[in-house]
Amino acid sequence: MTDRNSDFPGRRHQATHALVQETQRAMAAGARPAFVASDIEHLNGVVRLTIEFAFFLEEFSSGDRASLDVGYECLSIISGIDSFLSVFGTYNMLRDTEEISVHWFENPAEFQKSFRTKYAAFLDADRFEPKCRYLLELFKMQIVFAGATYVG
Repeated sequence: MTDRNSDFPGRRHQATHALVQETQRAMAAGARPAFVASDIEHLNGVVRLTIEFAFFLEEFSSGDRASLDVGYECLSIISGIDSFLSVFGTYNMLRDTEEISVHWFENPAEFQKSFRTKYAAFLDADRFEPKCRYLLELFKMQIVFAGATYVG
């Protein structure tokens, strides 16, 4: 298995890391007081996996898959399921939240388009509740991706 950091040229990896940290800080601030410290740790994990997956999906979609470690990406997603479930449970206890929904995708292009659209909405959302809903929907989509592509 290759080192995940080797998939990212220097500046791109730094930009990804900076975006992860910035998003984690913003979401943690909005999550309090409903989310306790352990919930925020899980939230941070789901944020990191989702942002990393968005960059991975761009490379995967470009057709240059030789340098990508799809198995590693899928195992990363699978390792985040417990964190996803923790965040999902806490999110469902909040008031004024919307139901998490992901529909079935007919083909990879539809999946990629839907992921990009939700990801942009996730990055643009100002309030915690909609941002968290987009995050959870995106992670559900990652689980679908892992199930469809992992050949362990």
